[in-house]
Amino acid sequence: MGALGMSRAATTLPLLENLYETMTTRELKRAALGGIGHSDNRDGAATYLIRVAENETDIELRKSAISSLGRIAGDKSLGALTSTLDSSPELELQKQAVRAIGRRPKDEAIPILIRTARNHPKVEVRKIAVQMLGQTGDERAVTFFRELLAK
Repeated sequence: MGALGMSRAATTLPLLENLYETMTTRELKRAALGGIGHSDNRDGAATYLIRVAENETDIELRKSAISSLGRIAGDKSLGALTSTLDSSPELELQKQAVRAIGRRPKDEAIPILIRTARNHPKVEVRKIAVQMLGQTGDERAVTFFRELLAK
């Protein structure tokens, strides 16, 4: 599973999906999700991970799917992460979405993190957004922190 998970080849995506569906342990399923997140078939990988994030009954596997979505470039994965952040009834999934967004390119992540830090209804989610902003070193984050300190 480890070797397959490290392969970026788009041709391994169906195999990893099949392994996820047939494996019985959480750790093997988590490894399959990680491999899916590295696939060069970004659209197919994003589609599968979104389905897992929305439909899996195991919250830890849903969090793993969300984490893997953070590694996939593109609007589909970013849209799913933002939707989870804004709409999920599960606090743990919202927090995982913030972490995943924070690992994306700064031009995508910073505006969403600032919006989240300012406006999210749950303090736990706002706190993680602030932590992620602090790790960026981006000037927009610094400006945001200056605003907070001036209040």
